[in-house]
Amino acid sequence: MGELGDLSGAPNYATTADLSGNGRVIVGQGFSENGFEAFRWSPSYGFEALGDLPGGRFQSQAEATNEDGSVIVGASITGNRNTAFIWTRRHGLRNLEEIIVNDFDLDIGDLQLVGASAVSADGRWIAGGAWSDDGPMSWLVYLGPDCPADYDGDLDADSDDFFLYLDLFLSGDRRADIDDDADNDSDDFFAFLQDFTTPCP
Repeated sequence: MGELGDLSGAPNYATTADLSGNGRVIVGQGFSENGFEAFRWSPSYGFEALGDLPGGRFQSQAEATNEDGSVIVGASITGNRNTAFIWTRRHGLRNLEEIIVNDFDLDIGDLQLVGASAVSADGRWIAGGAWSDDGPMSWLVYLGPDCPADYDGDLDADSDDFFLYLDLFLSGDRRADIDDDADNDSDDFFAFLQDFTTPCP
């Protein structure tokens, strides 16, 4: 057994919420210079602060991660309430309500997704809690098959994604580290090429 540490902030604080299926990634909440913040821990990167959603005081909490730790879900404050988020290396921390409504054209009515607390092994099924005019309830959403070469978030892999990845790779950006080993190398580049040449579902 070993101590993991915490985010760079004071006071020292970190609480664990979930462990990836492969046992290599831990998610939860720590205290950073920004405040209470969701974190991801891995042997390669150690503690990574995940940020928060805009529109409210700074606060986020990671609740669950998928099999390999590549997808993390939780809650962050927007306005005067909690809102469910999803985090991936490619796209960072995003508002799950906005993704469901804007990217997938799903009508959620008066539901306010106040948190995401579970995610499937492949990262495409997400569940959590919500508020509606009828009171609290649970929800489940399927985000469809992933398109791993989609780096600009338009649900398609095209030349824009290729040149965006190339720029990230050459600049040493962590978003280009596909194998999560804290190094942008030929393994990552060839993995991207394989993803890019595979048609999106």
